[in-house]
Amino acid sequence: MMPFSRDRCALGLMLSVAVTATLPALAKSPVLPKILSDRATMTANPLPDYSYAGYGFGLMPIPDDAGTVVDVTTYGVIPDDGLDDSKAVLRAIEAANAVQGRVTLRFPKGRTQITEVLRITRSDIVLDGAGAGPGGSELWFPRPLKLIDQSHDYDELRAYLVREKKQQVEPEHNIDYLFTEYSWAGGMILVAPPAVAQSPTTAAGMSAIRCWRTVFRAGSSAAI
Repeated sequence: MMPFSRDRCALGLMLSVAVTATLPALAKSPVLPKILSDRATMTANPLPDYSYAGYGFGLMPIPDDAGTVVDVTTYGVIPDDGLDDSKAVLRAIEAANAVQGRVTLRFPKGRTQITEVLRITRSDIVLDGAGAGPGGSELWFPRPLKLIDQSHDYDELRAYLVREKKQQVEPEHNIDYLFTEYSWAGGMILVAPPAVAQSPTTAAGMSAIRCWRTVFRAGSSAAI
C-alpha cells in the first residue's frame, strides 16, 4: 500500500475541480432544429400538438362509473379458441353505440382475435378488460392495416405521400417505397366521429370535439 501523500491529495483535488468545471459545458443543451426554434419554419411545417390528449382533454379524472356494460361475449366472442372474433366485436360495438349515456365495452380474459378496424364513433365509452399479463385480456390483431383496411378514409393522405415523394430509401437494404399512411393516422382501434371530412387535420379536430371522453382500460392493470 502506497503511503499517504499531500501532493497526491492536492493533485486529486485539482483533477476533481477541473472535471467539475467542465460538467456545465457538457450538460449544455444542443442547438434546437429550426422546426422547433425558427418561427417561419414552424409555421410552414406545423407539428401536431398533443398537449390535450387523453380523457376529457387530459383535464378530467377517469370516471369509476361503468354505466351500461356491453359484454362482447354476449355477441359471440369466444376467447382463446383460435378463431376470428371480428364480427362479434363489431356487433358489440354497434350495440354500445346505441346506448344513451355512459357505456363500457367489456372484453373477457384471454385472446380476442380481430381482423377488422374497430371504429369508435362516440364519446362516453370505456373499453374494459381483465388486466394485463397472465389471466388478462389480449386484443390480437394478426394482420397488417394495409391488408384489413379497405376504406377510403386515407385517400387524401395517400395522394399527399405520392405527390410529396415521402419515401423510405435505404439502398443498402434494397428499400425504396412510400412511407405508410398509418404512420400519420389511423390504427387498429380508430377513434373518430362518423362521416367527417377526409382531411386528417379536420378529422383530428372533429375527434377532439366529438370523442373527447373515450377510455381504453384493462381492469386494474394496464391498457388493452
